Amino acid sequence: SDDCELNLNCPPVYVEKPKGGYAEGIETVSYSTFVSSYAARTPVLYVGGNDGMLHGFRATDGVELLAYVPSSAYPQLQSLSSQNYAHRYFVDGSPTAADVFYGSQWHTVLVGGLNGGGQGIYALDVTYPAAATGVTNVSGSSTFSEANAASLVLWEFTDRDMNSTSSTNTNFDADLGYTYSQPAIGKMANGKWAAVFGNGYNNTNADGAASTTGNAVLYVVDVQTGQLIKKFDTGKGMTSSPNTNTPNGLASPAIVDVDGDEIIDYIYAGDLQGNMWKFDVTNTNPSQWDSAYKSGSNPVPLFTALMGSTPQPITERPEIGEHPEGGYLVYFGTGKYIETGDNSGTGQTTQTFYGIWDNGAAVGNSRSPLLQQQILAEVTSNSELWRLTSNNVPTWTGSTPNKGWYIDLYNTEGGNTNNYGERQVSNPILTNKRLVFTTLIPAANPCAYGGDSWL
Repeated sequence: SDDCELNLNCPPVYVEKPKGGYAEGIETVSYSTFVSSYAARTPVLYVGGNDGMLHGFRATDGVELLAYVPSSAYPQLQSLSSQNYAHRYFVDGSPTAADVFYGSQWHTVLVGGLNGGGQGIYALDVTYPAAATGVTNVSGSSTFSEANAASLVLWEFTDRDMNSTSSTNTNFDADLGYTYSQPAIGKMANGKWAAVFGNGYNNTNADGAASTTGNAVLYVVDVQTGQLIKKFDTGKGMTSSPNTNTPNGLASPAIVDVDGDEIIDYIYAGDLQGNMWKFDVTNTNPSQWDSAYKSGSNPVPLFTALMGSTPQPITERPEIGEHPEGGYLVYFGTGKYIETGDNSGTGQTTQTFYGIWDNGAAVGNSRSPLLQQQILAEVTSNSELWRLTSNNVPTWTGSTPNKGWYIDLYNTEGGNTNNYGERQVSNPILTNKRLVFTTLIPAANPCAYGGDSWL
C-alpha cells in the first residue's frame, strides 16, 4: 500500500565521507583533519517516507540504521492504522546535508522539512552513523542507536512553542507554513553556521498557531540549537494577494558567497506572488541584516513576475550566476504544482522563465526592460520532438540596457497562445555557461501517467 512507500516528492540524500571543500582557515579546527578522519565513514542514504519517518539506509546493503519521526508528523501517525485511511503526506521534504562547525568541532548535519506533511524543520547530527574499522570519532558525535537518540536530534523549528517552560526559546514562529522550502546551510558573517529556509505555504491554517498576516518570511536559525538568528518579513501576504485573503509563502532560498571567503553574503528566494527577493547578510551584526532593496522602511523585491496583472508564483530555488557587465543574473521559472487545481492543463496563467540582472538596483515589475525570447515552433527530427527558440541578442551597455530576459512557456507557432498549463517547478542548474531546466505540462486525464515535460 502507498501509505508505507518512500515518497517520490522527497528525493534521497546520499552522505558519505565529508566533501565540503572548506579552506583550512575557515574555523579554528582543521577541516582537512575532519575529512581524513572520516574518509571511511559508512555511506548512508537518507529519505523521507509516508510512514511518518525519515529513514537512513546503509548504502552498501540497504540495512536501516536510523528512523526518525519529526514531532510535527507524530500526531498524525494514528491515521495510518485507520480502516478509512486516505492518502496523506508525512515526511515529504528532501533534506539537505552539510559539514558545519560548532562546539569547537566539525560535524555533518542533516536539515529537512516536511513539505505537505506538516509545519516543521528538523536537524540531525549524522556525523558518525556507525562504528567502522578505520573511522575515528573525532567530533564527539554518537553512533546511530536508540540509546544515543537525544544527541542525534539537534532541534526542530515549528509553528508553535514546543517548550513552554523556557522563556528564551526562539525555535518557533507562527508565520511558518507547510515547509516546502528546502533548507540551505552555510556560515554567516556573525560567525554562526546556520540553516536558511523560507516559511513555506498555508501558514494561516487554523491549527491554533496561525499566522495573522500570511506574509512570506525567511528564517535564519543556528544550526546547532535551532534558535532564531534572524527573521526577514517581506510584508507581502494576504492583503497583497489578488483576492486580499490568500496567504503568501517563500520558496527554497539560494545562498551566495560573492567574495570567496566561504561566508554567505546574499540570499535570494521567490514567493507565491511572483516576487524575487534579495536579502543582504554581509554585516557581522544580524540586527543590520535586511532586504537588499527598500522603499523607506518597506522591503522591495528585486523583480516581480507578472502576466499582465496576474502574479506568476515562484515555487523553486533560483540559480545565480555572474553577469558579464558586473553584478549577477538571477535565473528562475514560475508556476506551481502543489494545490488543488494545479494538475489541470486548462485555465492556467501563462508561466515564464526569467533571467534578471541584479546590478545593485531593483528592476520592478515591468517586462519592458527585459529581452524577449520565444518558442517559435515544434518540429520532429530523428523521431524526437524539438522546439525551435529565438536567439535575440541582448544589449547590456548604453543608456537603455536590457535588465534581463524572459521566455514564455508555450509554443507561439502560427499565432498559438495556448499554454496547455506548462510551468517550471524544478530547480534550474547553471553549468558550463548553460542554464538547464525542465518544464511540466500536466495530463488533462487524472488517471494518465502525469503529463509531459520539456528539457
